[in-house]
Amino acid sequence: GSDEVVITLEHGSRNTPGSPTEGRLRDYLVSLHERFSDFEKLMVLDLDGNIVATSAGEVTKIPLPADWQAALKSDNQIVGDAYWDAKSGRAKLIVAVPAQRADGRLLGAFAAELNLAPVQMLLRSFAPDSTGAIHLVSIRGGVIASSDGVSARLIKNPMPTATMKKLREHARAPFGYTSFGGRDVIGTLEYVPQVSWTVISEISAEAAFLQVRRFRDVALLVIAFLLVVVTYSAY
Repeated sequence: GSDEVVITLEHGSRNTPGSPTEGRLRDYLVSLHERFSDFEKLMVLDLDGNIVATSAGEVTKIPLPADWQAALKSDNQIVGDAYWDAKSGRAKLIVAVPAQRADGRLLGAFAAELNLAPVQMLLRSFAPDSTGAIHLVSIRGGVIASSDGVSARLIKNPMPTATMKKLREHARAPFGYTSFGGRDVIGTLEYVPQVSWTVISEISAEAAFLQVRRFRDVALLVIAFLLVVVTYSAY
């Protein structure tokens, strides 16, 4: 299990010859993957970011943050940015935790590739119609998941920096802005604990103002009714 991870990373290819898709560590990752199928694949990385072993049938390069080693040491975790996997046609994300010796020395990382489709389905359940949307977004504005669906284009076009800055400054307070796709909306931001993510909930400006107009009309009817009642009572 975890001892196999440490031994493999500490001694490298001298004691564990073969490819990342072979050997005892690969078998261990496959058995884990069978129990935790929410992960697309499990991997063990060395300190250079090379894949030492994987539960997948082939080795493909994974995107790691530039400061991933520092993040492992300071935060004890890595939560990467969402990226578009052209082969599967889905948005994915890399998460990782340190692989280290008993004395705390960092040897590499235990990483998993997540398919973000289940998160997207969850968001869609909270925003079932087209008038509103909920987005899971990094603090820099990059889309992670959205009730509107995620595409390669959306992944490559984050929320404008100025808009994200204003959303963060006015967290939990709704205001109007231009969202993804150039849509005018009224929305608000909430931070996600423990990770550099935010949730943005928004409704189209047209729908929001329609509700305001409806409320105004109802309020006018109520006032008119009260005036009639008061006038009738006076006589």
